[in-house]
Amino acid sequence: MKQFIIHGTVASKKNSKEITIRYVKNPKTGRTSPKPFVRSSDRYMQWHDSAITELMYQKQGFFIERGKIILKFYFGDRIRRDADNGVSSVFDTLTDAGIIPDDNWNVLFKHMVECDYDKSNPRVEVYIYSPDEKVVVEF
Repeated sequence: MKQFIIHGTVASKKNSKEITIRYVKNPKTGRTSPKPFVRSSDRYMQWHDSAITELMYQKQGFFIERGKIILKFYFGDRIRRDADNGVSSVFDTLTDAGIIPDDNWNVLFKHMVECDYDKSNPRVEVYIYSPDEKVVVEF
């Protein structure tokens, strides 16, 4: 089992999209025109960059092809959140950090999510187990 801790409240990647305008030059006419595109919010990108930095420091060469995962979210407030948005953000970040190859069901074939409140220390604790490791969980 390998444990990772990502500090701060997890930002949702799914629910934080922004539509912005990018000015693109047409190679045929040479004219510049506005084109809308969707991107992740600054809040998500800041959380993601910080999480990648923490994970790179903690991973020390760790990589798993396939495994089981437990995510324990500790929120710093009692705002209503959908747990699946946080899961998606963490899974994408683990992939971007090179800890897992992908976040599909073939890689993370079992997962469990727990949510709690910790005003003084918001974070997510990530526990990754190899396929043959026994996971004992209390409900």
